[in-house]
Amino acid sequence: MTVPAKPPAPAGPRPSPSTGRRRAAVVGAFVAAFGGFAHFNVLLSAMPAYAVRSGAGPAGAGSLTGALMAAALAVQPFTPRLFARLGRRRSLMLCGALLGLPCLPLPAVSGLPALIGLSAVRGLGFGILVVAGVTFTADLFPPSARGRALGLYGAVVGVAGILGAPLGVALARQDSYPLAFGLAAGGAALVVAGAAGFPGGPAAAPPRRSRPRRRPRPARCAP
Repeated sequence: MTVPAKPPAPAGPRPSPSTGRRRAAVVGAFVAAFGGFAHFNVLLSAMPAYAVRSGAGPAGAGSLTGALMAAALAVQPFTPRLFARLGRRRSLMLCGALLGLPCLPLPAVSGLPALIGLSAVRGLGFGILVVAGVTFTADLFPPSARGRALGLYGAVVGVAGILGAPLGVALARQDSYPLAFGLAAGGAALVVAGAAGFPGGPAAAPPRRSRPRRRPRPARCAP
């Protein structure tokens, strides 16, 4: 009886599938962060001037930023439940859709109520992005490398701001608002593209802490 020969060993070490998936998720997180914050900074610089140009005045321009930030703050307490229900990939896709879809009708919108409504929708996407970027990046690294990873994430966000904010101002001065809206939509598309690096399925819910059981007190005898 002959024993079958063992298959030849691979020539070199290959990364495990889990390592490959983690690397894809890290790249996706940084791509989504760059695109989302570039979107935010371009429109943060261009939208106030666009509102003034549309006849809203300085007060109307400020109301757009106020609606954006109010919506971002309002959605953040619900993001952990959203991540647990939809998972990382679909949460980022939803974030990209909320950021990018309002850019499509912006060139044809000039009324202040409609501009405020579109800014509020974008604010929902930005609120999800702020929490998702830090949370997902921290989850992808062990505690020993988490500080360095968050520092790199902050650098990506900073570069997006350095490029996006002056670009928005320059396009507003040249009255190139359709181009500004198109670039912002492209940044939102990067959020969706970065989401593809994350595995599908719902994210694991954080474990609940078990409350210590109270010991029954011994009954006291009546005197």
